[in-house]
Amino acid sequence: MSDTVEKGYLIGANKADTSEPGELELVVSTGIPDSWAVVPDLTNLFREKAISMSEDAGLESRVISYIPSTSVAKGVVLEAVCSKGQLCGRGQAIPSA
Repeated sequence: MSDTVEKGYLIGANKADTSEPGELELVVSTGIPDSWAVVPDLTNLFREKAISMSEDAGLESRVISYIPSTSVAKGVVLEAVCSKGQLCGRGQAIPSA
């Protein structure tokens, strides 16, 4: 399994030189399992867009708190519990602040 290499691509082998005698073991990526989703970057997006992007990725977005800010507009996501690129189970709630 790899969260960075698409399904079907070679991601490793047990030896660098194939002229060596013996078995050659190849590791082929299975990609990201269908039951997982990659968390998109939700920061600095308005809440509605962040929720839409979460749902498009197969996740559920749930706002859990509002943080006062003098530099960021009301309704803009400042942070999310799950980081951009993190793998989470599809349908998992991704709380954001």
